[in-house]
Amino acid sequence: MSRLIKLVILSSFVFHSLAVKAEVKSSFTTQAPLYIVSDINGDLSRLETSLKTIGLIDSDGNWIGEDAHFISLGDIINADYDKQPSTRKIIDLLMKLQVQAEQQGGKVHVLLGDREIYQLQGHWGTLTAKRIEQFSDLYPQLNGISAYQQAFSLTGQYGKWLAGLPFVIKVNDQLFTHGGISKWIEHSELNTLNTSLKAELISNINAWHSLSKKDSLTYNTAISERLTTVNALAESSNKTAFLSSQDSLAITRMGPAMYHGNQLCHPYFEKDLLREKLSNWKASRLWIGHSMASDNNVKKRFTNRLMLIDTSNINTSTEGNSWVAKLTPDGETHFIDGVTGENTRAVDINNRQLKNVYHMNVKEIEDFLRTATITKKESTKEGRTKPFKITLERDGKILHGIFKYKDSHPFAHQGNWSRSKNYSDRYQYEVVAYKLDRLLGIGLVPITVLRKIDGKSGIIQLWIDGLVSQLQFNEKQMDFTGYCDPKDQMNMMNAFDYLILNTDRNQTNILYSKKDWQVWFIDHSKSFGTSKRRQRALKKYDIKASPTFKKALQLLNNKNLSEFKPWLHRKQIQSLLMRRDNILADDF
Repeated sequence: MSRLIKLVILSSFVFHSLAVKAEVKSSFTTQAPLYIVSDINGDLSRLETSLKTIGLIDSDGNWIGEDAHFISLGDIINADYDKQPSTRKIIDLLMKLQVQAEQQGGKVHVLLGDREIYQLQGHWGTLTAKRIEQFSDLYPQLNGISAYQQAFSLTGQYGKWLAGLPFVIKVNDQLFTHGGISKWIEHSELNTLNTSLKAELISNINAWHSLSKKDSLTYNTAISERLTTVNALAESSNKTAFLSSQDSLAITRMGPAMYHGNQLCHPYFEKDLLREKLSNWKASRLWIGHSMASDNNVKKRFTNRLMLIDTSNINTSTEGNSWVAKLTPDGETHFIDGVTGENTRAVDINNRQLKNVYHMNVKEIEDFLRTATITKKESTKEGRTKPFKITLERDGKILHGIFKYKDSHPFAHQGNWSRSKNYSDRYQYEVVAYKLDRLLGIGLVPITVLRKIDGKSGIIQLWIDGLVSQLQFNEKQMDFTGYCDPKDQMNMMNAFDYLILNTDRNQTNILYSKKDWQVWFIDHSKSFGTSKRRQRALKKYDIKASPTFKKALQLLNNKNLSEFKPWLHRKQIQSLLMRRDNILADDF
């Protein structure tokens, strides 16, 4: 079913009794400073402290920011409502400040985050007697949990306000949303985009509301269980409307409130996507929260086109920084600690963060693989060359690796080139693939070093836990739950495989990390032949190198490829450069 048809169905399924005004202004211009926070997560005290520190409210919590704009990028609600149920008080404060700021010529913008959406959908977890008692004490004027639900329904005071919030706004040339902008968000005028997304969200809520009344379902049924629950019901218009809403960008991981791809996915396709989206809306930068990182830094990516500010560590149980971004009228950007008032700088996000429990950097891991004591060797069933898995230990640290030692054509890089050398299977090519990967800034070949074990020369490649092969994925009919489009990832892998002429790619060595469903590049020992033609396995794909990848390829030359001479014949290096030229010309 097309998205347009779904939108028609969803938009027509809004009960009059639960109707909410969906249209909202989305674009603004101002000569005043902008202040940005995200992921307040129910911490009213830290929010008030930050607003006082940056001079937007006084000691009584009233707006004194004059014509300034304050922007909250969503997730004002705490995920654990039992521990910190201050949602109502935060909303009360923000609603008051919206009115007061408007009176002074300023503006308070609050965007929808995933937690606000869950709140509107009625996702509060199990409603135990203890919880009902807690809510009765905390919200006596609401007369218990049922009244609390009513207050956050689409007709309630807080539900109406939440449902009126936008997904995406633009102030001057800055674009703001909670999660990010995916390839599935088509370009349209921002008011139109917000209106359609809000209609889809409201339709989803209304459909569940209707089903819960008629089929004895409850609002506190977990979001993850609702699809299964509804599928088991008899056919009805309510069921059809609910099921039709499940692919809506308003409530799925590819929508602006939940997308992580801008911060996670590889720049060789995500950077060009973001540039295109920003250009469509005539914006220079995108600001998001919803961080997947465990540290507490303000971050930037894509030459400052993406700014990531997340105050999710500002809670009463964690010592964190409540960062506030300030954009001055002269174009300067400052990052201020909302508690101390100190300034910081944004940290660049790498192409891909290798999460290591010991916090070692790449050089330290390389040294560990070369020199740490090998305490265990295990045979594997992988491949004809039977590499084995090893355990390395030093100073209380333990890492695992795979050791490969097959070399079918020793000294192939020396002397005259013969055709038979094109079919070599050499462990040295794993090191070349790793170094070329790093030279190009890809970062998807696991760290690889040369080493001798028991007198046998070979390579050790860092073992990455939690990987799923394409074969396992297909056989087990697994669900792809990642943010990075698998087609984009395969296209990038195919372009790299053509560059190095890898002839050994198959379903067993196409590997995804199960945590984020991002691809890793392994098994390159049968590569670096001298043909310029596309290998047979790649002929069925329409491979397109992205502009960002092409820019990296242009940096390759005889000088920086000379470091591969200990392992590659000069003819192999020249052939690699010729394949590079074919990729740049889109002719291969």
